[in-house]
Amino acid sequence: ASEANLHYGGRGRVTVIDSLNTGAGLGQLVELAAQAAASREASHEIERILRAAIPHIYTLVCIPGLAHLASVGYLSPAQAVVGDMLGLFPIFMLEEGRLSPLEKVRTQRHLIESFQEFLEEFESPRGVALVKGAQNHVRTRPLRQYVSDMFPAVPFSEHSLNAPLTALLGPQTIALTVMEME
Repeated sequence: ASEANLHYGGRGRVTVIDSLNTGAGLGQLVELAAQAAASREASHEIERILRAAIPHIYTLVCIPGLAHLASVGYLSPAQAVVGDMLGLFPIFMLEEGRLSPLEKVRTQRHLIESFQEFLEEFESPRGVALVKGAQNHVRTRPLRQYVSDMFPAVPFSEHSLNAPLTALLGPQTIALTVMEME
């Protein structure tokens, strides 16, 4: 993006910001920028708002099919085979743009409980988003209800995992993103 700006930017000013996020976290930042722009904030103020919001976006990612992580070199093929044989649901935290292992659970029920425990860490989030791969069959209704009960005024959205993330993480992936109030 920086190089494109140098060659094709013209008179317009383009600021490239590494969001350290993807999926719903990136979407929440785009919404925040659009709201600031609609309020006629100056470009430097929009940049300040976004940079201040980035450290307040938290994402948990569960990647049940580990073969995809092995194919991109994040895990060894042996680790992926063993994890898949054990039927584990590994949960990662997206930290500073990288996946960090957090825990492993054995059932879909335990996965939802882990997501609920994660949500308990927040007092008043700005938004909560759930992203599911096309082959993920985890029942999310209990999680939706939990968010509704715990944070009745907080928007909750559900999305499908996009094609690039599906290729990277696999179609069974499920992620929970929370944007915290500043």
